[in-house]
Amino acid sequence: MLINCEIGATDKGYAQDEQVISMIDIACICCMDDGCSQAHLQRYMKMAAAHGVKVAAYLGVNEDINGRDMKALFTCLDEQWENFIGFECVKFKGDLYHYANRSAELAEELALWLKNRGVQEVIAPYRSMLHKACNNENIAVYYEAYADIAYTKMQMGLELMSRDHLSDEIRAIDDVRRQVRAIKRGSIEIEGVNYLIEADTISVNMATEDALEKIEMIAGILK
Repeated sequence: MLINCEIGATDKGYAQDEQVISMIDIACICCMDDGCSQAHLQRYMKMAAAHGVKVAAYLGVNEDINGRDMKALFTCLDEQWENFIGFECVKFKGDLYHYANRSAELAEELALWLKNRGVQEVIAPYRSMLHKACNNENIAVYYEAYADIAYTKMQMGLELMSRDHLSDEIRAIDDVRRQVRAIKRGSIEIEGVNYLIEADTISVNMATEDALEKIEMIAGILK
């Protein structure tokens, strides 16, 4: 099982980002912020190459774009994609990640957009709408689970809790360890019931202060 993390989306600087890259398998390079220049992207790509780490384009939408405004959404993605031409792997970010996993219509539009740009691999949750849509377009999917975000049971299967939910983030390192071990076993317990979860890759929320500690701990469990 692989570890993936977002890179370049925090203000902690290149030194910590390189430390993270040296500990993971897939670097999801963010290209939404004003500071995400070509020089910025090339620097991260060189870091990843030096450590033998796979890279993925980490694409999102601005806060004022919602899942129903397709034209604005894809214009935003097109603008980011100009910096990532040639990337074979993509992960979506934030609200777009959640919308794509719940909405069959949006997932189908995104899968077609990815196919038309030559993307061959996507990071997405198992049994999500995006997973199904990418399968239909012959785009390979890395099944993803989060180490430090809580899950809830939805009709289609397990789903991450909304980020505006008060209890979405798993803060205690022991609780993160417990969730990673559950993911490795293939089932997560919610209110006394075990639910199937499949994952090829585990992600860590890099906005937390103890992200490096979590990554090191997860790497030890997955060995």
